Amino acid sequence: MVKQKNCYRTDVYRKQHREYNRRRRARLGSSATSEYDKRRRMANPEQCHARSALRHAINAGDIEKPKQCSKCKRKEAVQGHHPDYSKPFDVVWLCPLCHTEEHIKLKSAVA
Repeated sequence: MVKQKNCYRTDVYRKQHREYNRRRRARLGSSATSEYDKRRRMANPEQCHARSALRHAINAGDIEKPKQCSKCKRKEAVQGHHPDYSKPFDVVWLCPLCHTEEHIKLKSAVA
């Protein structure tokens, strides 16, 4: 019974976002997002390479994504933080809150 409810929610979500994306493409043109992504990849090639290499290693099963944050030990969806993009598999696994705090700390250190 629960599975049907979740499937129903997923279908509703997909329909809502399908309509949103259709309107967005009509307003901005179909290549608006891809142009943004292309500019971002060209501006930060090392960052994109590190993210891509990590994603492929996780999907291949070479690296296991932990279930909790390495900083606060909160059990929620973790994100990989690359302290150094030249080492794509040297990752600190952080929850979204700790990851945001880490980037704020890095920006304040640069300024």
